[in-house]
Amino acid sequence: MDSAADDEQACCTICLSSSGELLRRGCCCRGSSALVHLQCMIDLAEYTGEWIYCGLCKKPFTGTLLLRLTQESWRRAESLPKDNEVRLERRCHLAIAYTVQGKHGEAEAVLRDVWATQKGLLGEDDTSSLYTSNLLAESLWAQEKHTEAELLGYQVLETSKRVLGEDHPSTLDTASRHASYLCNQGKRRQAQALLIEVLTAQRRVLGSDDPGTLFTAFLLANNHAQLGEN
Repeated sequence: MDSAADDEQACCTICLSSSGELLRRGCCCRGSSALVHLQCMIDLAEYTGEWIYCGLCKKPFTGTLLLRLTQESWRRAESLPKDNEVRLERRCHLAIAYTVQGKHGEAEAVLRDVWATQKGLLGEDDTSSLYTSNLLAESLWAQEKHTEAELLGYQVLETSKRVLGEDHPSTLDTASRHASYLCNQGKRRQAQALLIEVLTAQRRVLGSDDPGTLFTAFLLANNHAQLGEN
């Protein structure tokens, strides 16, 4: 539940008032630290410039609070020129909130618009364009547009290798995600080779305990099982 209406002695951690609707931050904050008024969070975000990350635990908001915050931040930036950096960033944040809410169609529409603007303004090789195209591939996959997602994921991977380098953490993350697309498409031999390559690089660059390394190791183990290999 995003609302904290039933919590005893609940109050907003910003204004300390218990009146009005209280929302959970949806980040890693727990107990009384997790509760806020929407307007208090909007005022704080306007002051700090941070609309999607919690200033206490440094993790992203989720749920209703994230959606409402990003909708408000977008409302304030919508009138800016279409190629304005703040406008593009806040539009992208709105797409992330839609994705978290499972509204993948809405997220796709926003991401396509942002990506088109970024490509025209910054080029496909810009890191912002790469980030948005990665999000778009994930949105397509969530809607079972698997072929388009796989093709876009491959395009992003090759661009990341060329622009950032094969051992860059972002490139390795993109490669791991692309391997997961291949697995789910039934292209397990192709995915196997890529996963082994990525896991070796992640262990060298990030370490064996890094979350990205562990995710790739899980994908590889699962793919081994599906292939019937030891």
